[in-house]
Amino acid sequence: GTGAGPAPQAWVPGGMVLSNETLTISTKDNYFGRWRTNGTISFWFLPNWDARDGTQDTILQIMPSLMTLQHVNGKLHLASAGAVFTPSDWQNTWHHIAITWNAEGHWVMYVDGLDYPNDETMKRPMDAAIALVFGGAAPSTAPNGVIDDLMFFQITLAAEQVKALFAGDLLKPGP
Repeated sequence: GTGAGPAPQAWVPGGMVLSNETLTISTKDNYFGRWRTNGTISFWFLPNWDARDGTQDTILQIMPSLMTLQHVNGKLHLASAGAVFTPSDWQNTWHHIAITWNAEGHWVMYVDGLDYPNDETMKRPMDAAIALVFGGAAPSTAPNGVIDDLMFFQITLAAEQVKALFAGDLLKPGP
């Protein structure tokens, strides 16, 4: 409703049929206060592309240009953190993706419960984030797939917790 992207074309149980759409979530409200220091984004993704097909798909952008999760040249990149994953057979198969960060600038990308840490400490603090954008800014880079079970955590989940999410186990609330 804010003009951040076109309205969904169709809703289906368990997901949304995508047609070069974006989902923009503002991070300006109070909920995202602690999340800016330590946090996790977790979601399931069902790509409708062959991982080696040479396309470029932007799955997630943390704006303004703090972090981008893209499928480029047969690899899944979390840029500019330097984390890279090479998918093999991804087409029409659900995959769990989680991205964690902490106050020291350490970012980790998890794919199906396995961690792909960044090459070095990031100098781009999350407190500068103004929005999360799922999908590409241009229709030509929007991902061809479905996102489901999108979750935000105001803590940096440990590897064991991310693996539990991948296994389908619910996390117990903290004290």
